[in-house]
Amino acid sequence: MSDIVIRRAMQEDMNRIIEMEIEVFTDEQGIPAALQGISDEKSPIWWCATLDENIIGAAAAWKENGQLHWGRFIVQKEFRGQQLGRKLAKHSFDDLFSSEIDEIYMEARETTVKIVSNIGGHILGDPVPFFEGTVTPMILKRSDYNSDFY
Repeated sequence: MSDIVIRRAMQEDMNRIIEMEIEVFTDEQGIPAALQGISDEKSPIWWCATLDENIIGAAAAWKENGQLHWGRFIVQKEFRGQQLGRKLAKHSFDDLFSSEIDEIYMEARETTVKIVSNIGGHILGDPVPFFEGTVTPMILKRSDYNSDFY
């Protein structure tokens, strides 16, 4: 795991990131491939985790309805359970909070709810059905963010 690099994604990374989204969201969670990606109109920012130049994880933030949202959080199956998701989430939150961002909204799967709750995130409502599983509305505020947790 020491050879893994977490960084902002570049345009040349996006084809592989979209492929990973389809592998995880469509194949594992039943979310239609047509719902993958984020339109440029939402000003997305992407981060990725790489190992030997291979992308093994990704996350994104985008503007929607006057709020900053975070999600599209994926880690390849063979790298799950090794804290890579936590490191990727932390890197992206650190990056966002180092700018003018004060609040980040998300609709999180159960694993992400645990990660975000441990660093100061708050649940905004009950889980709602979303394809194969549920998502829980959450907020992470700069004032509550515990970047030292990891």
